[in-house]
Amino acid sequence: MPEILMDTGQVHRIFDNLLKNSVKYVKASPVRIDIQIRKQKNCG
Repeated sequence: MPEILMDTGQVHRIFDNLLKNSVKYVKASPVRIDIQIRKQKNCG
């Protein structure tokens, strides 16, 4: 999986949008979404 750097203040909005769109447009039931979040130490 690629690393994605993001504004932690926007995480709620990102997940809300992802989940709503997944449920709205998926052609399967039940909907399965796998998410992995890791905190990375700053290098520098």
